[in-house]
Amino acid sequence: MPEGAVARSRPYEEWAVADRPKNTNRNPAVFGVAGAVLDLLEAAGDTAAKETAQALGERLRAVRREAYALVVEVPAGERLGAGSR
Repeated sequence: MPEGAVARSRPYEEWAVADRPKNTNRNPAVFGVAGAVLDLLEAAGDTAAKETAQALGERLRAVRREAYALVVEVPAGERLGAGSR
């Protein structure tokens, strides 16, 4: 990318510390989009697709429950180690 196209540059370590909470906290949209995709897969009519969608749906619901429980039970940033990436 040409230097003139860069508005701001930060060292990775500085950027990562600021970005980490954004990508480690649950985002409701992620679960909604994933659920919608699995609904479409299940509606495809193919037996293997339905079985896959059901199995992944169970896992998605478990991850969603865990993610929301962590928001309630664990203070923000507590499980973010300095070396987390």
